Amino acid sequence: EVVLRGGDRVAHHFHLPLQSGADPVLQRMNRPYTAAEYLEVVTALSRRFPDAALGADVITGFPGETDREFEDTFSFIEHSPLTYLHVFPFSPRKGTPAARMPQVPREVIKARAARLRARGGRLGGVLIDPGSARPVMEPRDAAALADWENEGGGIGLAARGLTQREGAPFPPSLPSGYEA
Repeated sequence: EVVLRGGDRVAHHFHLPLQSGADPVLQRMNRPYTAAEYLEVVTALSRRFPDAALGADVITGFPGETDREFEDTFSFIEHSPLTYLHVFPFSPRKGTPAARMPQVPREVIKARAARLRARGGRLGGVLIDPGSARPVMEPRDAAALADWENEGGGIGLAARGLTQREGAPFPPSLPSGYEA
């Protein structure tokens, strides 16, 4: 609620960890929210800040993730206002409860992660100017978009292959490691 009332005092860039769009997976992860609750928050942010970058972390291949649960996550993302994804394939950590659960085969996890990354690359992710929190760069062509998709899209991608977005301030105040 505080963020929604923040107006111009709030950077229009929100990164909210989704993890999964399937409630059974969220429950196994012990997350304190449902997919519907998450969607309510990102939809409210999108309505309040229509030019905002809305990003999410997504983990695929969490133990027990079924094909149906993965498809639920994929569909959730397609129908959400998210603009970029950071996709992570699950990898077990010794000594954790998840490491003792039935594991999803590595090749399935890899294929699911690739599919989510490709979807994330088509969500409209752009490079955000940290000084103004406005989109300033976007993929310039199909090859740049393919690179964007292969690397997961979003703000964490180096700016090679990007071009100035029409009407955006230039040069933007790029973070170190980014090139104009």
